[in-house]
Amino acid sequence: MVLTKRRATNHKEILFVVAALVPGLLFYGIYNLYGIVMTFQFSTLDWTGISQNSGFVGFANYLKLFKDPMMGVAVKNNLILMIISIVIQLPFALLLALALNSAIKGTRFFSVPSSSSLCSFLLSQPVLCGSSFF
Repeated sequence: MVLTKRRATNHKEILFVVAALVPGLLFYGIYNLYGIVMTFQFSTLDWTGISQNSGFVGFANYLKLFKDPMMGVAVKNNLILMIISIVIQLPFALLLALALNSAIKGTRFFSVPSSSSLCSFLLSQPVLCGSSFF
């Protein structure tokens, strides 16, 4: 086992890392965490979202939600979507990435940064617009 000498940490490097992390963490805290906390607070109110009147109901909204028969259907549909997404999309995306990074004949066409790499995006827009009228 070879031991290497550990380099002393420079205080300027630590200051740089902290200065680089603080803005990102600040934006994360403001936009994500604050939104989550406010969403939870709003979920405990009897409020339509428009009127000035709101009353605190506590967890009554959650009890009403879990007693709703459509909640089970919504949870089931989300689980199905999650499983299909993981089982089908993830392996397909990994295989496509392997194909594009391998030395298979014809894959250089897709690695060229041109409109050829955007074929699926370019073709999907007219198809979606055309199919929306039928």
